[in-house]
Amino acid sequence: MRRLVVLVTLLLAVARAACAQQNVAPSAPGAHLASEAVVKRLAGADLRALLVEAGYAIDSIASDTLVLVRLDDVRLAVALTNDGQLVHAQAAFIETKATLRTMNDWNRDNLLSRAYLDDDGDPTIETEIDIEGGVTGARLRDWLRTTRQVIAEFMAKLPR
Repeated sequence: MRRLVVLVTLLLAVARAACAQQNVAPSAPGAHLASEAVVKRLAGADLRALLVEAGYAIDSIASDTLVLVRLDDVRLAVALTNDGQLVHAQAAFIETKATLRTMNDWNRDNLLSRAYLDDDGDPTIETEIDIEGGVTGARLRDWLRTTRQVIAEFMAKLPR
């Protein structure tokens, strides 16, 4: 009987130690994305950490899934949709002479984005990355760099 009590006590001690290891304080947002581990969904805090790391300045946080950021002189809305499995960036520009022809030319000649005139007639560009099947932190960072480049090229093509 004494052996049974010792064995049960030992098993309880091991179980407590295992539970304590699982309750370690959470790491900083985005820290788990530093490795090449595959993620299939992003939390808002992770997205914000990646944006700041990539040089996007956060203007405001509209919700956990929508962040307004500034990239150089451009303001973008970056949103998580589909339960954190799709990241979407959008920027609109005012005071241009862009036409539907300008947007059609952009869409014909460029990949990785789409452009259109919004309801106010302002040229708008969007990019997105679907992470549902799994992507690495490196791929997310690459998408943010690509988005920066695409927006800069789009701005250069807008007639003033």
